[in-house]
Amino acid sequence: MSDELNAIPEEFDDVEDELDEELDDTFEDEQGLAPIVDPTQVITLRTSGGETRYVPAAEAITLAQLKALSGLTFGAVTFYMNAAVIDDATVVPVGSVVSAIGNVKGG
Repeated sequence: MSDELNAIPEEFDDVEDELDEELDDTFEDEQGLAPIVDPTQVITLRTSGGETRYVPAAEAITLAQLKALSGLTFGAVTFYMNAAVIDDATVVPVGSVVSAIGNVKGG
């Protein structure tokens, strides 16, 4: 008897699927959720302007390569990794976070 009570009629399967799709769309669009990024497969590049780029990498690359792959352009910027200033020849390991801090004079 409990099997009969717990059985959901097939007509409700479609409704449940539609509801799931609506909820997925709602959470992705309205809340602006970004896809989950595995930090062990990317190098994170953050700028002082608030931009964050996740550059996929299978192995360590130089800062010059990271900048090229990020799709961003940089003017007068200082790059930091682990609280140390780095340059274009610095090798950046996968999983690292690099910060690009702009130099603004005047005000």
